[in-house]
Amino acid sequence: NYERLESLSITAAIYLCDTCRQLAADAVVRATMLEEMLFSVLTDAWVVYIEDPRLAPHLALMCSSFCYHTDAHQEFVLQGGVRLVIQLYSKSRVEHVRLCALLSLLYLAESGQSQRVIAQEKGIQVLLTACENETHIDLIVNALKALIPFASSDEFRPQLG
Repeated sequence: NYERLESLSITAAIYLCDTCRQLAADAVVRATMLEEMLFSVLTDAWVVYIEDPRLAPHLALMCSSFCYHTDAHQEFVLQGGVRLVIQLYSKSRVEHVRLCALLSLLYLAESGQSQRVIAQEKGIQVLLTACENETHIDLIVNALKALIPFASSDEFRPQLG
């Protein structure tokens, strides 16, 4: 419910992210949360919170927890999840947030539909930039891994340069 999410304090929002992350491990609960348009409502209700450095690590980890499960990919993408993780990556300087965002893109890059949305949201450029500019090896490795499906695709290979 939009009104309930919008009225949460930052502390409650953090707890909600952590709880949803734990619940994402259960397929039935995960599907139910996605049917309720969790990410769509979240991104609308938490416009001011999304860039909050206190919430970003919890939200990024929650996103990667959902993206880890292939059955969540379609709904995550349709609800604007790709834009959300790219925004989290781009706005944060916190290594943990950036790693979770790159992991989300890595998990999503397995499907063609997700690849198209990642490309539309300028995610390929984000991954290429991560390979060039990140200093932590895990961030670079995950960005490179996420680029492999794009490099293997005739549709997206030209965008890699």
